[in-house]
Amino acid sequence: MNTLKLPDEYRLIKEIDLKIQKKLSIALNLAAVLIGAIMIYIGIIVNPDFSFLLDLKKDLVLLVSMLCYILIHEIVHGIFIWHYSGKKPKIGFTGLFAFAGNKDSYFDKKSYVIIGLSPIVILGLILLLLNIFLPHNWFWVIYVIQTCNISGAVGDLYITYKLSKMPEDTLANDEGIKITFYSKNH
Repeated sequence: MNTLKLPDEYRLIKEIDLKIQKKLSIALNLAAVLIGAIMIYIGIIVNPDFSFLLDLKKDLVLLVSMLCYILIHEIVHGIFIWHYSGKKPKIGFTGLFAFAGNKDSYFDKKSYVIIGLSPIVILGLILLLLNIFLPHNWFWVIYVIQTCNISGAVGDLYITYKLSKMPEDTLANDEGIKITFYSKNH
């Protein structure tokens, strides 16, 4: 049940606010760095050729692609927010986190998991296919973006994990950086 109004019998059961919860914010960023480092290590095993660093064209493509990726990641969240709520989401950046949210909508667990994981799945598959089918000398350009896709989704994965531990009737309200969870079975 997705709704634009919180039902009267629902009560707050959990709040995650990355502006206020500094330790959590730092921990998520450190986890993202660790995941990124592990992925780069795996990439080095797969393809130890770093000649792309000396190729200005590839470096520019990588830089522009990275900036576009951040926006596209949030747009994918936004498309699913809009799909499930019928309301246009707000997309923004706080300094540490890019976000898409809609303070006027409450999403059931299934919908919110889809909203949360859609970018890592959709963009991950696209990037994987690009890595497979583009010439080998473009491996690192695509792989670095894929590394950002997976490591950058650490917050989405964390929220999905937390949500999986909540009651089945949980509704999630995502304002972007602040996410609140409600249940009538608390």
